[in-house]
Amino acid sequence: MEKKRKIILLVIAIILSITATINLSVSLYAKEEKTYKIELEDGAIINNLYIDDHKQDLEQLEDDDLKYREKNNGFLEVIEDTTISINISKISDISISFEDKSKVNIKEDGISQKINNSDVFYDNVPILTVIEKSISLVSIVYFLIFFVIISACLYFISKFLSKLKDETVKIKDIILYAISLFVIFIFTIYILLTLFKTLIVIPIIAFLIYGIIKIKNTSKKLEYAYAFIFPIVAISFCFLIPPLNVPDEEAHFIKSYELLDSSSFNDEGVAKLPDKVYYFVTSHKFTNMDSTEKFNGKNYLAQYLDGFNYKNRGEATYSYKNTKFSSSIPYIPSGIVMSIGKLFGLSSLNLLSIGRFINLLITCLMGYLTLKIVPYFKKIFFLILLLPSTIQHSAAINMDWLTIATSILLIAFLLKYIYQKEMLSKKEYIILIGLSILLGFCKFGYFPLIILTLLIPNSKISKEKHKAILIKIGIMLVPIIISFLTNTSIGGTITGPTKFYTIGYSLTHPIDAFMVYLNTAFNRLGTDILQGHFDGFGVYTKWNKPVFTLILTILYGILILVHDKDDKDLKLKERVVLIISSFAIMFIVYTAMYLGWTNLGLESIEGLQPRYFIVANLLLFIALSNNKLILKVKNINLLYNISIIFIYFVSLTTILYGFY
Repeated sequence: MEKKRKIILLVIAIILSITATINLSVSLYAKEEKTYKIELEDGAIINNLYIDDHKQDLEQLEDDDLKYREKNNGFLEVIEDTTISINISKISDISISFEDKSKVNIKEDGISQKINNSDVFYDNVPILTVIEKSISLVSIVYFLIFFVIISACLYFISKFLSKLKDETVKIKDIILYAISLFVIFIFTIYILLTLFKTLIVIPIIAFLIYGIIKIKNTSKKLEYAYAFIFPIVAISFCFLIPPLNVPDEEAHFIKSYELLDSSSFNDEGVAKLPDKVYYFVTSHKFTNMDSTEKFNGKNYLAQYLDGFNYKNRGEATYSYKNTKFSSSIPYIPSGIVMSIGKLFGLSSLNLLSIGRFINLLITCLMGYLTLKIVPYFKKIFFLILLLPSTIQHSAAINMDWLTIATSILLIAFLLKYIYQKEMLSKKEYIILIGLSILLGFCKFGYFPLIILTLLIPNSKISKEKHKAILIKIGIMLVPIIISFLTNTSIGGTITGPTKFYTIGYSLTHPIDAFMVYLNTAFNRLGTDILQGHFDGFGVYTKWNKPVFTLILTILYGILILVHDKDDKDLKLKERVVLIISSFAIMFIVYTAMYLGWTNLGLESIEGLQPRYFIVANLLLFIALSNNKLILKVKNINLLYNISIIFIYFVSLTTILYGFY
């Protein structure tokens, strides 16, 4: 059996090493460029420009002879005969549509090209031809290097699975497992995506099924299943959700990119970027709200090795004021790894990837610790930690990843302290206060969860009741004070002109304000509690089919409501505190969007997104836990795991089908 396993690992190592070699060879070949000279007569119009199926921003081509006009998707109008040059990678496809091809002449490297009858110029480079041209004798050297690296990665993955089976997993094993997966992905995923597109979901799901089957009879601890499932799914999201397509990620990316750069300390939220970084940000930002936009693995292969000396800044500037003055704590991990990556001249694409990865790795460790220490409701924590929306924002550069992970971990520790028999030790006080401080430096509005501190029996804090109460109040004030100090405003004014709802308006029109809140809850509650966590990825532009959203919502709802052996029958007081904490978070989120995003006169609050309610939902689901709905299944944890795998089969297929 052992010999057979080694042979299988050897075969997999060889296949992955060949794939990595092709990925690198094509990426090196992609560094060569080809130039298109486009001669345009007065009156010519360019409707669209696509490179590798990726829509480009025509406005960036505007000059004295080319004027950008706003109409539908916008177009470029030639007001005087001119010639423009477009440089792209030698492996890239290009598509340009014109209003009248008779006014256009295109030359590639000096050779005239034809425009088809539909006024569209299209030049396709078959990927198999690219692979053939890119492979050389030096590729053998690449193969040998990759074989050593990938063999080591497979060894750590195999060792991790064995330790899961034996229930001897340590934190270092999870880290090595996640790093090994990331290394394999970053070396192979882009060429696989180019060649197979949606079919690459098959090996990912197959690996998930294999792992769950391997540990199903020996490991009944959900933290072990989480440690196995989360990294593979989160890393898949990291690479398959296109760059900067998680909400507002471009501004968060710039924040991390600039965080440790001395030149950014006084830039007032307008960064002076190298040309390649500016193009990377703007080209992806331009299309991430377009639901018809498609990507192509060639996009990534062409950008894979497009690194340079980051000390040489260009003249282009980019505003990131919405993140510049927010707390820097959530950006420190990605800022550190990106700064190291810049020293090695990594491309912007790979800077983003390692920034996303370090966030998901820390999230994974915090999630594992959460499930390890929480005394009850493990199943609810497990399901919330593996929500598609949770994983999408954990595998991205933003503030949400740390906010969600810290909040959930803090709730787990609070539940532990509430139900443990011993008095809190100094170490436990330090953990509680430390997490409270960290929460204060995260996104504003989640501090109401600290209300759970009230449920800790006074006798576990101090023998003197009044002293215990003062300590509880002090602990609760920590995240509240820090949140208000690090978040200078949640929007809104008492008086003064503004297009948004204000505090002053709400005080003078309380019924109208109340109805706006009520309409919002009536219209959105189902979306924010469950449905919205399944039906969109990226900047909520690639939607699941309604039937899949309905199936996943019902499945998750049943799994959450069914009684689990780790659940506890809550007292009425405990349920009330949980519900108050949950609703307080929802109210703060509603108010922030009401004052900062909602135009005066609208009947419902604008700007809300399901991810804002993940923490509130966890508290609410715990409060609604019951012992009435019971599934008589021999291995209930296996059912949870199989359900999660099904959900991610649908989710990954949705991402691949929607974006590629």
